[in-house]
Amino acid sequence: MNERVAGDSVPHWLNLLIALAIGVMLTLCTFENHSRIGRAIATGFTIAAISLCIYLKRINAERLRGFGEAILLVFAAIIISCQDSIEKLYSFKSFLYYQHLWFGILFLCIAAWATTRARQYHVLIGFSIAGIISAILGLVVLFYGRRLVNAGIVEQLTDFVYKAQDSSGAPYYRAKGMLESYTKSASVFIMALPAMLALLMHEAGRRKLATSAIIIVAMMVSTWFLLMTKSRGAWIGAGVACTGTLLLLRGRWWIPVVAIALVASAGIASPSVRQRASSFVSDATRPDLLLSGRFSLWQQGLETIRENPFTGIGYGGNIFLSDAGLEQYELRSAGFRQPDLHQVYLQALAETGIIGFTAYMLFLVVLVRCGWGAIRAQWKQGIPPGLAVAFPALIGMLIFGFVYNFNERHVAHMLATMIALIPASAIATKAVSDARQNS
Repeated sequence: MNERVAGDSVPHWLNLLIALAIGVMLTLCTFENHSRIGRAIATGFTIAAISLCIYLKRINAERLRGFGEAILLVFAAIIISCQDSIEKLYSFKSFLYYQHLWFGILFLCIAAWATTRARQYHVLIGFSIAGIISAILGLVVLFYGRRLVNAGIVEQLTDFVYKAQDSSGAPYYRAKGMLESYTKSASVFIMALPAMLALLMHEAGRRKLATSAIIIVAMMVSTWFLLMTKSRGAWIGAGVACTGTLLLLRGRWWIPVVAIALVASAGIASPSVRQRASSFVSDATRPDLLLSGRFSLWQQGLETIRENPFTGIGYGGNIFLSDAGLEQYELRSAGFRQPDLHQVYLQALAETGIIGFTAYMLFLVVLVRCGWGAIRAQWKQGIPPGLAVAFPALIGMLIFGFVYNFNERHVAHMLATMIALIPASAIATKAVSDARQNS
């Protein structure tokens, strides 16, 4: 994949500007507040710059036709859901202003642009920087939050730290991070940690010891923050993603051994992490407790789906919190009002019905088939870095999706960028194969 894709002649300086915009965009996606304008500008520049390159024929986007049709099907299904929504204005605003219209366009643009190893490494660096900044700030607020409140830097500590209770009633604290949600902040590392791992293996292979050491420290800090979120579903998702990246890049056997030892040490050092991890075993016979009371939430979702089977109640991650949603389908579990069904598959069915769910699944099938085909084609020559990270990250997120909804706002924004590396790698793989056959 070192060869340039035919028809690609983007100037080096523009590549660097696009990479910088992507890095800024990803970093701002890890902040809940005071980031919208920056995210919009960075995303807009990325889309505009790549679209201009496509228009000027400096990038060949013809190979993305299959994905273009799949994205259009998703768009069509969402529009149908918006038209039949219990809150039409909210749903159309979510689609046209906040979410999937721009996520889909961004996906296609990144897929058309990131067809070289250098560009893919730029994207992975962006994910790594976003992850380490999020982890550092999340840990600082977790451990020094009271001082920050007293200094007037943080207004409300509960935005960033959550006080919970274990099964025995003992209190413990969970890091909510800059996304003000322990699960959303944790899900970032299903993408960021495998990106760091790929960069580490690349730099270690070039014997860049100083850079490798920096990445190792970044991974340790990120892992520590991930553990402190106490988000078990994200732990599994990140573990699956990192394992997949390690296998695809043919990492040395000692890397997972060291990683497991570090995680185990963190568990020993932190009683709350150890207690949370042990719940996998202690609560195994009590599924509803193991899943934090989600069964009752899912039952409410099934009732909603039965009442609105084809088009759902309306597109938008917080549709259940809209005025009509609160009036007709208010979600409650464990004594709290819930914003969604805490499962991406049921949430998609509830929002967009069978029509939308089918469109999402067709897009997913196209994506997985593309990624698996590229892996098989490049296995002997070496898997491209973007594919080696994005494909396992997608699998990790899909597993994570059984206990949480990630198909909205900041996390979905980042995921659209990540999974775009799958078709980008497939395009490059086919281009290289065609070039070799022609030569």
